[in-house]
Amino acid sequence: MVSAQEMYEAAHRFFENVDVAILSAAVADYKPKEVASNKIKKNDATLTLELEKTKDILGVTWRY
Repeated sequence: MVSAQEMYEAAHRFFENVDVAILSAAVADYKPKEVASNKIKKNDATLTLELEKTKDILGVTWRY
């Protein structure tokens, strides 16, 4: 898996068919709002990254 979204989808696909699950910490709580297609070149300006929350994989799956 490459992203938290992929893990979220996989967890939801399998969780409704299990009796027991062993869970661990989240993949990531936030992800970049925009992903650059190329390297961001260094310059004198300050770089600000905007983040957005990822879906709570474990917080939702326990409800099954």
